[in-house]
Amino acid sequence: MTNHKHKKGLLMSFYIFDFGPVSSKLQEYADSNGKIPEAGDDWEDFDWPHNLARSFADKDNGPQLWQEFIAEAHSKINRAIQVLEELKEESPTQ
Repeated sequence: MTNHKHKKGLLMSFYIFDFGPVSSKLQEYADSNGKIPEAGDDWEDFDWPHNLARSFADKDNGPQLWQEFIAEAHSKINRAIQVLEELKEESPTQ
């Protein structure tokens, strides 16, 4: 996993390529650069498709949508990490 310096301090950021064989399960949460948001991230710091950016920017529903999106992404990240650990345990050591 990749650490990235963020203006609010040191946060863990994930990129789709960090997840190798399970990356397809996280594709819908990655921006066009492959970055997946975590709690504390701002939607404006990502390169979203126009329709998704417009949804997040909506004054009425955008903040709630963004929080739900991050929560879902977090859940999927945790599951992907678990699957990667299981795959690692199943593969023979070299």
